[in-house]
Amino acid sequence: MRTLPLAATLILGACAHTLAPSRELARAQLLDAREALDGAEEAQDRQQAEDTRSRSYVAERKAETAEAVANAILAASTPPLPEPEPASLPPPGAEALPSDPRAAIVQLEQATAVHREDRGLVVTFTGATLFEAATPTLLPDAIALLETVVSAARGLRGPVVIETHTGDEGSRELSLLISQQRAEAVRAFLVSRGIEPDRVIARGLAPGRALPGTPPGGRTAERVEIVLPEPRARAREDEQ
Repeated sequence: MRTLPLAATLILGACAHTLAPSRELARAQLLDAREALDGAEEAQDRQQAEDTRSRSYVAERKAETAEAVANAILAASTPPLPEPEPASLPPPGAEALPSDPRAAIVQLEQATAVHREDRGLVVTFTGATLFEAATPTLLPDAIALLETVVSAARGLRGPVVIETHTGDEGSRELSLLISQQRAEAVRAFLVSRGIEPDRVIARGLAPGRALPGTPPGGRTAERVEIVLPEPRARAREDEQ
């Protein structure tokens, strides 16, 4: 009776010894299977990413090619821009065709004050009409007015005198300086449009008296007087 339990014990021990390696083997095989599965999934992800990059690259190249073709078609169908026309104003110092001074004087009379004195035909512009405040800088609107003066002066003989007056603001020294600079600015413009330099005289006078009908003080005395020879003066010289 004692030998039976001993035999059973030996048999159970042998079975336990046999099952232990089987469990370890199963665990190892399961781990290998999991690693193989993970590796397969990573490889699939890498392949998909590579395929996506390849498709993106091809799409970008196609888009660039289509844009290049479209630009070429647009360039071929667009007419060239016309060449810019040359400036209509004559270059500085260039002589222009003689104009009718009387017609230019009529235009001046419509634009500003014009009256006759013993010294000639006096064309008066307010300082605010031609210049920025307290500077010798010509305003854009002054160009058209001075162009009309040029048209009149071209058809006349004799000197063209420019006299500028400033207001009573600031020191007399500064007013005289600005007044002379303004006279020189007008003279430079007339000369640049073809009036002979030896005909144009610039005089800066400051301060000046207020214009008729305006209150004294401030900028009311600012003005530019351009004295032109009478139109008959040229006719008299032409007859001689």
